[in-house]
Amino acid sequence: MTTTTLTLLGLATLYYITLPYGPLALDIDTDWLETPRKNGGHGKCEDPIVLVSRRGEKIIGALVLRVVKRERKGYVRAWTVESSHRRKGIGSGLLEEAVRIALGKGARCVIFEEGHANSHRVLPESFSGSFDDQEAKARMLLASTVAEIRREKSSR
Repeated sequence: MTTTTLTLLGLATLYYITLPYGPLALDIDTDWLETPRKNGGHGKCEDPIVLVSRRGEKIIGALVLRVVKRERKGYVRAWTVESSHRRKGIGSGLLEEAVRIALGKGARCVIFEEGHANSHRVLPESFSGSFDDQEAKARMLLASTVAEIRREKSSR
């Protein structure tokens, strides 16, 4: 009885701690694709560029990119790969293609948009350390990808 009660209490606590993720997930729809973020939104943008990676008919990875010509910047708004297909170069390939597209459209730099799809943290800080580590690695990968593609272009 005690084990059952503690398990239910733990599940209820987990439910209430993660409750704020629901509205965040519901905010990411077609309007989100077409509208820059209200807080820290950017200047006039082209339509969003959505890159996908497929295995057969199934989409296993996606990246959403916006290029703001006035700022000469590319913004990665969302980037994900299905968990069973990670660590196989799919995400890196999406990122490389996004950088090539953004630079080809006149962007001088490509960065993750402030408030991008995976930036929100609703769990207590002690639980978000691995998310912060992943984001730091993603930012480093993006910066090194931009530098590598610039080197390729300048050596031609």
